[in-house]
Amino acid sequence: MSEIADLFDRLLRRNRWLPRAAWLRGRLRAPYHRLLSRGDRGLPLRIGGALDVRLPVDFCARELQRYEPETAAAIHDWVVKHPGGAFIDIGCSYGYFSCGVLFADPTARVFAIDADLPSLAITRHVCSLAADVGERLGLYRTLIGEEGTECVSAEGLKAQTLTTLPDPALKLDPQSTNYVNLDTQIDERQLPRIALDRFLAETLGDQPVACLVKCDVEGAEQVVLEAASETLRDRKPTILVSVHPPYLPKFGGSVEAIRALIELQGYTIDVIGIDHEEHWLCTC
Repeated sequence: MSEIADLFDRLLRRNRWLPRAAWLRGRLRAPYHRLLSRGDRGLPLRIGGALDVRLPVDFCARELQRYEPETAAAIHDWVVKHPGGAFIDIGCSYGYFSCGVLFADPTARVFAIDADLPSLAITRHVCSLAADVGERLGLYRTLIGEEGTECVSAEGLKAQTLTTLPDPALKLDPQSTNYVNLDTQIDERQLPRIALDRFLAETLGDQPVACLVKCDVEGAEQVVLEAASETLRDRKPTILVSVHPPYLPKFGGSVEAIRALIELQGYTIDVIGIDHEEHWLCTC
């Protein structure tokens, strides 16, 4: 059934040769999704041309096939070389890359982190069709950066997030998501902070597990990395960081400082893509 639904969807919704007809698509979207959702297997899609997944119909968009292709390819290559690894998705947004890792390796563990609760609700939905997702996907509402004054454990953050996600007011709607970052005025008791060093120490412990850290935090990347010195020195994870030159100054950062910080720990930096941000692949 899902293969027929996928063909139907590619001929209609994902067919770039058909007119957009936004008003008609808006009228037909809800019944169309109900039709394609029969069977609860979702639709197949290759994120960024590299990561094969099955997505819920309401979050399966053809634009995802071209979404950050360099990053998608780098994640795919890393997962293939490191089965059973851990993917730390800082600033997971809607969770498409988390989903890609869960499908690419049925033994991988994913830690999806975002400060915006609606984004985490969407992430859980987007990843819901992956095998053993309940055991392999952890969701954490927190800000990764400098250690906060409210010392909440990683397990505590996970428990708080899982308690809040069932809120009926949360909608699986991109329009309901919000920008929340280290410059957002919000009390730490509502949104705790945790350094990456402590987060990984508590979630991975002393396990000799391969680790890929993806960091996309809209200009606060230097703050995240400065509080991850032990991680970079001892764990040596592969790092995929999105660098946002225009936004760095408001967090006291610069491209030069981030580069120096990473290279000081013995990393080689490869700029794999540039669009509205720079995509760095950092390896030892």
